[in-house]
Amino acid sequence: MRPKLLAETILAMHHINKTLYIVGPPGIGKTEIPRQVATKAGLGFVHIHAPMKCPEDMGFPVVADDKMSVRFVVPEDMPVMGNDKYPEFGILLIDELGQSDASMQKVYGNIIQARELHGHKLKPGWSIVGTGNRMKDRAGVNRILSHLKDRMTEVELEVSLDDSTNHMLNNGINPIIVGYLRFQPDALHDFDPNRDQNATPRGWCTVSQFLGNVPDAALFELISGTVSEGRAATFKSFYDMYMKLPVPETVIMQADTYPVPTETSVKYALTGALAHRASPDNFDQILTFAKRMPAEFQTMLIIDAVTRCPAVQQTKGFLSWAANEGARIIV
Repeated sequence: MRPKLLAETILAMHHINKTLYIVGPPGIGKTEIPRQVATKAGLGFVHIHAPMKCPEDMGFPVVADDKMSVRFVVPEDMPVMGNDKYPEFGILLIDELGQSDASMQKVYGNIIQARELHGHKLKPGWSIVGTGNRMKDRAGVNRILSHLKDRMTEVELEVSLDDSTNHMLNNGINPIIVGYLRFQPDALHDFDPNRDQNATPRGWCTVSQFLGNVPDAALFELISGTVSEGRAATFKSFYDMYMKLPVPETVIMQADTYPVPTETSVKYALTGALAHRASPDNFDQILTFAKRMPAEFQTMLIIDAVTRCPAVQQTKGFLSWAANEGARIIV
């Protein structure tokens, strides 16, 4: 299931209060997508990192007020009835469920089935989402107890270049990263459990934070330690080429005469740089240059610009392009 569809599914499952179990390789957004869904929908959100919990963390008995019985006190981070810390509607994420041992899986199974913890009922408006890696990823995953799996609906999160790059464009990731991944799509997620480092969407978002913020002399080593040495080498070549590009503002000012690059890698890099700078004030000029590029790059530039700055859709240039060139290019 692609990330965009997963986000829609999480919200749908929330409305019918059914538990979703998301599996997939490390670093592709299993944790972040439920968080983003909750934020966008205005829901509460609680994150439980399952491997860090033991049964004692989930509640302890105290003598009741009548001195004749005991009652259980449950953690403050559980959205149970009477806990005013949390709103009436939200998503409870049990993260890395597969790394918890059998004793904790039994606790989580009871929460999912009975929707309570030691007699404390979950708020009715809260749904539960679990996440876990696959056994073949060798990420410390234990086998999920059969009765627990039977209480959840399992889906596998897929890696999607379009969904990942759209997310990056909307969340401030350096356009150099987006351009490189468009140029080398297989670099988005190159995971081998036998390697110490692997390229993942999460890793590339980390690399984005390095650019412009760490010493140039340390850049290659830091990228290698995040997405593997092989991917670092190809990215560093792309990065060095990107840094030698003409100033994008110059291209925009000379949109009808500036030479269109011939090298494919340069086209990807320049497309990302222009889309990153698109605004209603300069979009007509950017369109002038885009129309001189091959159709696939023209479309990519405009779609990325719209994704990052939706306001450009209101410009006369975009409306004209959509009715003419865009209608012929986009099927």
